[in-house]
Amino acid sequence: MGKVIELKLNTAYDHIMFYLNGLESENTRKKYEKDIKRFIQWKYNIPLEHLQPEHFNSLTYTDMKKYRDYLRRKFSAGTTNGAMIALYSLFKELNRYQDSDGNYIYNIDVERLRVRLFKNNQVESYGDIEWEEVDQMIEYLKNSDIPNKEAKWIWLHIARLTGIRKTGMVNLRFKDLKKISKNEYILTHHLKGKKYEIPLRKEDAELLLSLKREGDTEDSKILGLSEKTLERTFDMLKEAIGIDENRNVTIHSLRNLAAWEAYCSSNSILAVQKLMNHESIETTYQYIKRRQEKLESPTLYMGLEMDGEKVKHLTGEQIAEIFNNLSRSAQYEIVKRMEELGYSQE
Repeated sequence: MGKVIELKLNTAYDHIMFYLNGLESENTRKKYEKDIKRFIQWKYNIPLEHLQPEHFNSLTYTDMKKYRDYLRRKFSAGTTNGAMIALYSLFKELNRYQDSDGNYIYNIDVERLRVRLFKNNQVESYGDIEWEEVDQMIEYLKNSDIPNKEAKWIWLHIARLTGIRKTGMVNLRFKDLKKISKNEYILTHHLKGKKYEIPLRKEDAELLLSLKREGDTEDSKILGLSEKTLERTFDMLKEAIGIDENRNVTIHSLRNLAAWEAYCSSNSILAVQKLMNHESIETTYQYIKRRQEKLESPTLYMGLEMDGEKVKHLTGEQIAEIFNNLSRSAQYEIVKRMEELGYSQE
């Protein structure tokens, strides 16, 4: 059963708070507390403060299956799975608690209560947004009189670059940004209780640092915005630049865009997996697959003879026009080859 914890706390509420306060990430703590409260309200219709160990000891597999199905009718597969995982994590921890006489306080058969989680096809529920469309959103904000417009457009840019979810973005603090060389920084963020690091170019890091306000400390939040504010802003921007509602573009589409951009620039699904912090390569593949399928069939071009003669007749302006109309993956490939051959203008 692992390390035993002797408690001098009196109620299940005390035990739950002891567990929550021991979680490494504040973001995870808030999410788990919300998940636990929702379950107790559904099952017992009482405040968390009125809980006793007997409430947990009496749970059955049927209770957990009914609750899972209840959640799935209201939320996505990913949200439902996350809520169930939070509960099982709590149950496992509670089983370690003993009273002052050495008696176990809880007797929860976690494995018997464990229900099958849903296959998470969350990626398919979000529409795609293009890099250029985010550019339009950013320009709209820059030219507007919207409050906190700098923080909002910088959020859009960093989110599409790093793939950090909205919760992670609003919880970024200045202490999470560290300079490691003349032109590179490391941005640390938390996801599901784990810490992740993402390299940032100097110019992108300086955008975040430019948001530091008078009186801010290293522990101050960088954006100073709430999740609700980000959601309202994104909905407003979709309407402002004319994104059709049928495309189902959401804030999560920024994360999808980051994954696709990473794939185009690296041509490596492993690099995308690392950036997205996916445990399964299959999840990463789902992010890439949908966009890749939108490209024209390769059979239209396979086997064609390729050499410099095909482009020698083009003017510089025509080549630039073709470049601007290429996919971003093709553009990245050309830029890489320019640098390798010494043709880069930088």
